Amino acid sequence: MKNVLIDIMGTMVHTDLIKTLDVCFRQNGEEYIKDKEIKLVNKLKKELKTDDNKEIVTYIADQVASRNLNPNYIALMGEVNDQLYHDKTIVAPTFDDVKPNLENWKKQGAGLYVFSNGSAEEQQTILSHTKHGNLVKLFNDFYGTNDVGNKYAADNYKKIADRIHAAPSEIKFLSDVLKELDAADKAGMGVELIVRPGNKPVQANNYTPKTSFYDVKI
Repeated sequence: MKNVLIDIMGTMVHTDLIKTLDVCFRQNGEEYIKDKEIKLVNKLKKELKTDDNKEIVTYIADQVASRNLNPNYIALMGEVNDQLYHDKTIVAPTFDDVKPNLENWKKQGAGLYVFSNGSAEEQQTILSHTKHGNLVKLFNDFYGTNDVGNKYAADNYKKIADRIHAAPSEIKFLSDVLKELDAADKAGMGVELIVRPGNKPVQANNYTPKTSFYDVKI
């Protein structure tokens, strides 16, 4: 494989970060949206028939927690939490095997890419504030669901392959989510199931689970 496409949550970063982002958004969201004109907030106020900002924040947080990963919800959460990365209140808990393997794959000449929920900007915010330092410089590019589309459609992996200017067979996708791996596999990519501490147990499947990037051969 000449290229590696990688998910963030549950693959490179411990899912504890999701809980941290949820708590911080619930604590700071109401103050953030209070005096701003935000299309999403105005839309939800009409739909939910409320002017209560706290109710809106709770609704968005609950939706994301229930895996409604609407890119607009994730984007607003990212906006609210952005400053907390910069003052180091939030530090992404990357797994210890991630950085050395990214560096090794890079030395081998592999192109490294991210495909994760949210926007490319949010991905870069997370990966520039990790417990192993700034990892952004190791990646060639970032692809978000707000731009490419959801991670369960094979065509979206083909779209990424086109943007990388590579055949799908020249790309290996790493993720902890079976539906994503199925879609990438259908698109013609090589795939690896990554199993990490804190992740939900996966259902029976045909993939060979890898617990570390050291076990992944590119």
